[in-house]
Amino acid sequence: MSTQKDKSLTIIVRATGETTMSMLTNQLKKQMSIHDDLFLLDQKECFEDKLKRGFELAIQEGRGFAVFIDADILLRKHAIKQIKKQIKKLDDTDLGFGLRLWDRFYDRPKYRGLHVYRTNLLESAISVLPTPNLKLRPESFTKQKLKEQGHAWRNDISHYIAGIHDFYQKPEDIYYKFLVRSKRSEHDIMQLKQKFRLAHDTDFKIALKGIEDGEQMEEISNNKFLYKNENNVLPKLNQSSIYSNQSVDRIVLFKLIKYYRFNNLFWQSI
Repeated sequence: MSTQKDKSLTIIVRATGETTMSMLTNQLKKQMSIHDDLFLLDQKECFEDKLKRGFELAIQEGRGFAVFIDADILLRKHAIKQIKKQIKKLDDTDLGFGLRLWDRFYDRPKYRGLHVYRTNLLESAISVLPTPNLKLRPESFTKQKLKEQGHAWRNDISHYIAGIHDFYQKPEDIYYKFLVRSKRSEHDIMQLKQKFRLAHDTDFKIALKGIEDGEQMEEISNNKFLYKNENNVLPKLNQSSIYSNQSVDRIVLFKLIKYYRFNNLFWQSI
């Protein structure tokens, strides 16, 4: 017999000082039910340590599912309701699923930092977590290990776009993000560099510098606090670029219309 705790969510925001952190937590508070609970992990630590602490916290809370959301994301109005709806599509052995977001720099839907985990499998996930700096994609590595044990990660259950990713971020955060991406997204680096070189937006120039600097490094850590802008070469954040009068839903709708032109995937994405 299922209890209210089985149906509720532990929601964990993983933050490293992003400008959108407070806005995201406010969005979540408005969408949560009284039985859900929200936690913010914002210590200065490497990603692997934050990932482990989040898993341990979810286990401690004991709800059926835990939602992990990176603080560089903003959500649509009914995203949590959609997450609860999609959970019902999982098989009992599935580890969890992700929902797509509109990625600012790729300018298309991408799976990013929104992960919904089945809590009773997180002990197994902790047991296979890589040590810091061993893997550039530690969370993907962990999911793959659980898949080998028979627990699939389901990114195929919905086309719904849950929000936006990488909008309104600080220059230093954009720079570090693409510093890392220069090592872990090598299949599309050339395409990104070409796009960023043609762009007039300052943020895209910062992203380009991150990629180019990263290409000169042998290895990069999953800890942004180790990387400082010592030469002060990055432009200041242009506050006027933040469209405060636009809701996330309006931004997503505008992008989807332009991208899909009202085809089948458009209707599945909204």
